[in-house]
Amino acid sequence: MNTVQLEYYSWLAKELVGAGEKGKKVILPLPADGTVRGLLAGLAADSEKFRELVYDPAGRRLKEYATLILNGRTIELAGG
Repeated sequence: MNTVQLEYYSWLAKELVGAGEKGKKVILPLPADGTVRGLLAGLAADSEKFRELVYDPAGRRLKEYATLILNGRTIELAGG
């Protein structure tokens, strides 16, 4: 099974995974479709807080203050 490592920082770390502002790393299974959008949709489906604070599944986009970095590159999800 392939996995992905998420790193939560700052106030989102506290709100989403109960960590301090220095953050926390979480290892999760990669979704069946293997996409970042699939991962975000799955996290949003499993967590009301994640939907509220990070990802809007209806609009298929990150909240304006959330930044997603994949392999050192900032990912913009608006418009695909």
